[in-house]
Amino acid sequence: MSDKNLETHQPDPAWDYYLAWHSLQYVKSKIEQCLTLMSKQNFGSASADEEMIALLESARNKTGEIITSELIFTDDDDELDEDDDTA
Repeated sequence: MSDKNLETHQPDPAWDYYLAWHSLQYVKSKIEQCLTLMSKQNFGSASADEEMIALLESARNKTGEIITSELIFTDDDDELDEDDDTA
């Protein structure tokens, strides 16, 4: 799937990764905002750095949330296989 398809694709809310996908879209947006701001700077400045840091910290914090709370699925098939072995 191309990047363009990923941008316009709206996943099914019943999809296991639905919340993670939307959260990653938010992270991607913050990174893109930072890159846009950076590309407009002819010279570095403290104010631009502060704005870029804020954008990247927001992306970093959201990424941490995704890792710790949205990507914690257990494999139900593995649990079923273990139950079958004990029978």
